[in-house]
Amino acid sequence: MQRSVRVVIALATLAGAAACHGGSRPEPARKAPLLTVKVLRMAGPEGPTLVTHPKQTFRDVVRCFARYEGDLWFGTYGEGLFRVGARGLERYTRRTSPLLEDRVNCLAVRGKELWIGTCAGIDVYDGKGWRAIRAGEGPAHNIYHAIKTDSHGGIWVGTTGKGLSWCSGSSGQWRTFTVSDGLAGDWVNDVLELPDGALWAACLGGVSRRGADGAWRIERSDLFPLYRNAVALARQGDSLWVGFGDCGLFMFEGGKWFRPPPEALPAASVRGLAVDRSGLLWIATESGIGTYDPARDFEQRVAGAGLEDRDIRTLYCDSETNELFAGSARGTVYRRRPGESQWKVLVRQGRLAAVDARDREEATR
Repeated sequence: MQRSVRVVIALATLAGAAACHGGSRPEPARKAPLLTVKVLRMAGPEGPTLVTHPKQTFRDVVRCFARYEGDLWFGTYGEGLFRVGARGLERYTRRTSPLLEDRVNCLAVRGKELWIGTCAGIDVYDGKGWRAIRAGEGPAHNIYHAIKTDSHGGIWVGTTGKGLSWCSGSSGQWRTFTVSDGLAGDWVNDVLELPDGALWAACLGGVSRRGADGAWRIERSDLFPLYRNAVALARQGDSLWVGFGDCGLFMFEGGKWFRPPPEALPAASVRGLAVDRSGLLWIATESGIGTYDPARDFEQRVAGAGLEDRDIRTLYCDSETNELFAGSARGTVYRRRPGESQWKVLVRQGRLAAVDARDREEATR
């Protein structure tokens, strides 16, 4: 049986709404409404918790990044989809484009297409036109938190409560996996394929792995917390890292689980993970960004230099340029180039914020 607890929290005033273009005047600052948080105890031996909230409160949160057709794209939780390219900063919303919903949770590039996971279905953009995919047309649900491609041309879609849907790269047929198939939870936050073909899923409820036999199995260990909210996955060499939204970071290597000291992280609430070309692991938390280098251990004290807002919700390493991008809860996009020691603001409240000629040139390339 589910039990719910309502907690009313008064929040401070949020910043003004994001503008579509750099030359637009910002809207007047809006006041945040009282936030009603519902905490649900989900089914299971331990009962993982699920927190829900009104979308208006976190509409500026940067949720995801992708490099598509040479441009940087990022999605927000309520302000729509943004594109940084030759024409500056462009914004797509359901009022100004075919975008299904302004809450964009995940992005993935599949061949010549950009897949956009929203809270009302999937938009697929091919550079010229858009098409929509909704529940009943393949995926098990209309709300998505993860979209990832695999080495066979397939695409995996993590839903919020209906399991993990897969579209075959050859036949285009869809299939959905749920807790009855071995998933740790039907709310899927991230998916990752390893070079050996194993597929991992981070769920509200733990972590599952799909082996060569195609069967899903829940990972268990004395160190590994069951029935917790696994939110992010990353591969660093032969190691797999799992970030949890409520209990920190874990590493899987050589068939065993390891847990770094929690105090080595800026905070125990991991929001995102990324690995750059040098093999350095970057860790986004609600209190800043940490790093892990196998040769030098954790160095979180220098990883967050330049951040104005330390509540970081997503990280992305651009495979083309090896630049790192971070998105905050306040709608700020930061960039860190290889060799630089600080993060610089690229986008703030819907506007480009280039600070020098090089930034301005690269922001509009």
